[in-house]
Amino acid sequence: GETEQAGGEGGSWGSWNQRLNFLTDTDECQWRDTDNQGVLKGVASCDGDGRVTALQLATNGLTGTIPREIQALTAMETFGVADNGNNGAGLGGSIPPEIVNLSSLRDIRAFDNDLTGSLPSNLGELNGLTYIAMQANQLEGPMPSNIGSCTGLTDLLLQQNEMTGELPTSMGALTNLQELFLEDNQFSGSIPADLGNMRSLRNLWLSKNDFVGGMDVFCNPEAGITLSLFYADCLGTSFPETPPQVECSCCTICCNEDGDCLPNN
Repeated sequence: GETEQAGGEGGSWGSWNQRLNFLTDTDECQWRDTDNQGVLKGVASCDGDGRVTALQLATNGLTGTIPREIQALTAMETFGVADNGNNGAGLGGSIPPEIVNLSSLRDIRAFDNDLTGSLPSNLGELNGLTYIAMQANQLEGPMPSNIGSCTGLTDLLLQQNEMTGELPTSMGALTNLQELFLEDNQFSGSIPADLGNMRSLRNLWLSKNDFVGGMDVFCNPEAGITLSLFYADCLGTSFPETPPQVECSCCTICCNEDGDCLPNN
């Protein structure tokens, strides 16, 4: 029936934009369809043994939570559930810790949802990850301390959340990371010197946080970092007059606590 359980707690078919043959008698690898842009949705691919390797459910009106049973998809490489937020009534709850059992996972796109809670503390066990996009949720808690084990990571997009704490020194091991977007969170403390080892960084957004101290760990050309864009809270305010939160000699854009941003020249 229309209310048949299809997601986690509280998830139901009724909200789905496309049913995609889910929970029918057809083979799971046929639980798919194209949307009106011709993009394949549902079980987007399977391997030669008929195991799901890609799940694409973006912009599909998902509700409820991500079920723990997702850990059964042991061959999954791509998990796409982005853009299912609905002002708290869309895809929400916390990310099940069982997700770290998906050892083949390469790509997680879960941005623009209503997700809450912390990132799994042992997320770094998914050391094959190359792309994490979980921006625009209500995630809280710290950056997982072992995130540096994901040495193949090229994109880490966690902006517009409510994450807290200091950045772990292990992030210095992310030498393939090109995009690090952490703006509009509540990260704090000073930047660990080890982060100067992230020599592939191109775009770095650290503004709208509670960092202190200097950002010049990213300003050392000898370390090989060449940033195209670097946003930080290196602009003070005029009324009342307050000093900048952080010092940064190589930032391209400086912002302040009022949300004003100016080129840093």
